[in-house]
Amino acid sequence: MKKQSVFFSKKKQLLLQGGFVLLLLNLLYFAFFFQREHKPFSIQTNLTVSSPTTVWYVYKNKYSEERFFSDRIQLQPNTEHDFDFDIPTKDQIDYIGLFWVAKEKSSIKIASYDYTISGKTYSSKNNRSIIHYTSNGSLITTKKQGVSVQSTTSKRNWIMLNDTTILNDKRDYKKHSLIPLVANGILASLLFVLFLAFKNKIPPLYPVKNIKINIKNIKLFLLIVWAFILPFWVIISHTLLVTLALITLFESYRENQFPKLIKYLKGNVFLIALFVWIVISSIMSSTSAQVMDSLLDYSYLLLMPLVFFNIKKNQMEKIALSFQKGLLIYFCLLLVYAISNFLTQNTDYGFIPFLELKLEQFWHTSYFSFLILIVFIFKIKTPLKNNGFLIVFYFSALVFMYLMHARLPLIVGLLLLVFRMYAYANTAKLRALYLLVVGCFSIGLVVFFLTKAPIQNNSDIGDVNSLDARLSIWEASFKEIKNNFVFGVGSNNTRDAISNSIQDNVNTKFRSYNSHNQFIELFLAHGFPAFLLFIFALYKLFMAKNMYAKCFVFVCVVLFLVESYMQRQAGLVLFAFWYCYFFNLARNDEKAYTS
Repeated sequence: MKKQSVFFSKKKQLLLQGGFVLLLLNLLYFAFFFQREHKPFSIQTNLTVSSPTTVWYVYKNKYSEERFFSDRIQLQPNTEHDFDFDIPTKDQIDYIGLFWVAKEKSSIKIASYDYTISGKTYSSKNNRSIIHYTSNGSLITTKKQGVSVQSTTSKRNWIMLNDTTILNDKRDYKKHSLIPLVANGILASLLFVLFLAFKNKIPPLYPVKNIKINIKNIKLFLLIVWAFILPFWVIISHTLLVTLALITLFESYRENQFPKLIKYLKGNVFLIALFVWIVISSIMSSTSAQVMDSLLDYSYLLLMPLVFFNIKKNQMEKIALSFQKGLLIYFCLLLVYAISNFLTQNTDYGFIPFLELKLEQFWHTSYFSFLILIVFIFKIKTPLKNNGFLIVFYFSALVFMYLMHARLPLIVGLLLLVFRMYAYANTAKLRALYLLVVGCFSIGLVVFFLTKAPIQNNSDIGDVNSLDARLSIWEASFKEIKNNFVFGVGSNNTRDAISNSIQDNVNTKFRSYNSHNQFIELFLAHGFPAFLLFIFALYKLFMAKNMYAKCFVFVCVVLFLVESYMQRQAGLVLFAFWYCYFFNLARNDEKAYTS
């Protein structure tokens, strides 16, 4: 009888724990997997044509292939016309196009592009903010006010108006909800099975006794929470960064550890010096508002080294484990979110494109793949033999990156797998085989990621995934670098600088691209000293006697070759967090080795 009561007590405890986990999943889903609904709006353009021209608008919603058309109007030459269109949709806009038909070599000038949302009008008079790109064979010429497009090969042409991303951000409002009832039932059943299967390994729900509440444990707790929440909400990092930096300073003051702290920070001297130079260069090249933006954005380079001070190796492992759990839970909730929306929304897309679009509501696919690659790094020493879960993870992660068109992270993930096999190969033949595979992957990286069919016209250069587009962007970046070698043009001015150096008849001029190379981007934004300090920072971490640190630098260098990761705040947060994490991990290893 006593055994039976103990059994029911254990079963009751498992049920309580399952209910607690399910409640936590619902809270996370409610907070972070919101629906975006959008307000209706209207658009207005001011047009002048060189010959009799018929014009009309076309727009498409994000999750549908259906196009919606305005009435067609006839414009007479050399007269300004205001062309308005009310768009009643509450969905996210994929694109807005202005279509026109006239004789060949005629032109149309757009002096302004405005859109009105809830009675408030937003004006786009800057050339690059009017046009995103045009139909093939069009010649684009900037005017004193507005931009002119001339047809060269066709009577029927189109212009994609810019920028639906900014437009959607101004239109949207968030609608939160709990996990759908059916999904809750499935999750509850899965949790019940998992808890029964691993009931002997599950810790008790109630708090462990004799936990000391002190400044060190509070700091560790906040770091564990930060790592767990990182896939969900990058913005919380701002608050946690400042809080943890202040805790470190307070702890160092109270325990008289400032000499030890200064010695620790010397290891991150290049990262801190990079922040200082970015501030100096911003003062020399940017407005006061832009200087403040750079100061706040790049404060991670200054404060993040403080965060991991006095964090021991066993504590670092807890942080890594917390991050991996958070990423797994985020991915599971993302699937729930995508599947439930796919079943309830009227969409013309298949599930995989729909999943990619839903992910892009919260994460750029390359940035999310960067998080997955961090797990690859953590697993670099884990044996594959008799480890079915790890094999499933590798297979699922690579397939996911492939389906989400994260091509370069996919190749980096494959290279990491090849590297781990090479590191543990015990014969010269196996090592030679792995080197051959690495060589093939490296060649494939260039072929698969950068090359496309040869272009026929400069106006075809627009897709940034083509080698021609990237070459035009890099060429323009180097032109501006020559003129701003020491201080750069400022973080907020790189897109304008690149656009100004690209010829008017090249479509990349109007797509507001950054350098798509983090090294070039930093050089262009803040000059040669910033570029050099960044290289030294990566080199110092790579030379640490820690395989995880070396793998992290490898991942960053390859990804940074074709993307400006740190131009987005999320990319800057992720880089600074994991750079300082692996720096401290390597430092703990060195201390253990020397002791």
